[in-house]
Amino acid sequence: MTTRFSILLVDDDLHVLKSVARILGRQGWQVETVNSAAAAFERLAAQDFYVVISDLRMPDVDGIEFLSVVARRYPKTLQVLLSGSADAEQRQRAIDECDIRYFLGKPWDVEELKSVTDRLLHEAEYMRMSL
Repeated sequence: MTTRFSILLVDDDLHVLKSVARILGRQGWQVETVNSAAAAFERLAAQDFYVVISDLRMPDVDGIEFLSVVARRYPKTLQVLLSGSADAEQRQRAIDECDIRYFLGKPWDVEELKSVTDRLLHEAEYMRMSL
């Protein structure tokens, strides 16, 4: 099955990448995975992604810093922050600096992950059609 919906997953944990990619790929969505912000920027420059799902804690840059750059450079790409350790202050910082649409905890609820991603993919598609 081919799809126009594209998702970029960014996490330094290979198990997280494989698990989330498997869950979202079963929905028929195009899912690419990278294990660093640097690799993510390379992919974002090469392809238009509808949604970026990023881990909060990565070795090269924190997810909030990464997504704040994504928000500036790729305003039509919607963002989800994924973390098992964010406190209320970090969540607020992510909302303020990144314009994230959703914050998902680790471990994630599979149905919530699919539902959030589905809503964002359709929102991103609508944004592209109305510009």
